[in-house]
Amino acid sequence: MNKSMKIGFGLSLLLGLTTLRAGAQPPPPDFDAMTRQAIQKSLPLIQSAATGFSAQTKCVSCHNQSLPQMTLATARQRGFAVDEKQARAQDAQVYATFLRAKPLLQAASKSKEAEKQLDHITVDPAVTMGYMMAGLAASRQKPDDLTGLMARYVAQKQDLSGRWSVHTARPPMEGSEFAVTALNLHALQTYAASEAETDARVARARTWLLAATPRNTEDKTFRLFGLRWAGADSAAIAKATEDLLADQRDDGGWGQLPALASDAYATGEALVALHEGGAMPTTDSAYQRGRFFLLTTQANDGSWSVPKRAVTVQTYVEAGYPNKNAQFISMSGACWATMALLHSVDASPATAAVKTAPALPTKIAAAKRASSR
Repeated sequence: MNKSMKIGFGLSLLLGLTTLRAGAQPPPPDFDAMTRQAIQKSLPLIQSAATGFSAQTKCVSCHNQSLPQMTLATARQRGFAVDEKQARAQDAQVYATFLRAKPLLQAASKSKEAEKQLDHITVDPAVTMGYMMAGLAASRQKPDDLTGLMARYVAQKQDLSGRWSVHTARPPMEGSEFAVTALNLHALQTYAASEAETDARVARARTWLLAATPRNTEDKTFRLFGLRWAGADSAAIAKATEDLLADQRDDGGWGQLPALASDAYATGEALVALHEGGAMPTTDSAYQRGRFFLLTTQANDGSWSVPKRAVTVQTYVEAGYPNKNAQFISMSGACWATMALLHSVDASPATAAVKTAPALPTKIAAAKRASSR
């Protein structure tokens, strides 16, 4: 360091010390700006990996299609720009997948053999259909003949107890009867043709949700969602909110299980449930602590890393999201984390997008054209 540089550095240091002695405080972090940046880094990765999965497998999934549809819907509501061309293509692909299965869906209500064939295709019907219809609803798919058949099929899967069962064990997404029960009661409310039958099924689901004991964050999250959607009384919703909130860690996050560290999946879903299901303001200190956890655990590339828990039963698919063998759960965690962050901030004017989704008839027509080729 030469003499002039030393003098300049000394003056700067002296001025800084003088300012601190005078009681001036450094400006606080702009968490809203940090949140917008985190969202803007996450959304393109989510959309790219959704396209990557469907291109590599010619299929659709809960983790790479349904959760992204829900995330993009929230982004639009908060004024954030998304790649609408990609979103329309994904919506059309999901719709077309079930349009191709329409003959089986039509036969499933009358034929046990057709129902078995459809069960084989969907692998775990309650999980698959619950998430798929949640994604369609988020994309503002209007009820039609196809969605009515999907609802009819999933209604057949409800137990007498009121729950929907899980037949695979690939946690966290395929392991919670609270999750599939909540998702499917909401699907019936959105797409079932018979209002009277739906009300009866929702009442049975509500009874089961109130009586059953949740074991982990996934259970508690979807119990809260389900009770809100099923119209449970305020006391029950308040109790479910308290139960979920009690599991928040000192780091601001939630873990999927008591013995596991906090992660983006559990933290994101818990925050979204507390806000949407429990009506918690995003200004609440608990929500802000969760937001801070998500901001500080996001990688520089915009992704979140979530350890894999599910046993591998499928051939490895590279969809383009970071974290290799754990990319599907990491992608799911990113969707929940991004939705939680989206709830806490609006887009700035420079990044605001039109808040209405693309016209539904265009998506439906494109799906029907694709399925007829």
